[in-house]
Amino acid sequence: MVLLRGRKRPSALTVAKWRVSVGYKRINKKTGKEIAREQIVKGIECEDGQSVVLSDAEISAAYPKTTQTIEIEAFVPGSY
Repeated sequence: MVLLRGRKRPSALTVAKWRVSVGYKRINKKTGKEIAREQIVKGIECEDGQSVVLSDAEISAAYPKTTQTIEIEAFVPGSY
């Protein structure tokens, strides 16, 4: 059982029975060894099982820019 500390925005998770912080490790699924954060890259796995590494710029380009405005391209005459 995992318990969130009594704050509005919890900064850490705690195991309720022992009141100790929960840690996370990055593990190589093939070797079982821990991986340093600097060695982790973003990418996508293809259907043939090969992986393609993507840069932050490539990932940003794949998502459309969002805004809080509406662009009006034309007015359509209505009937009143």
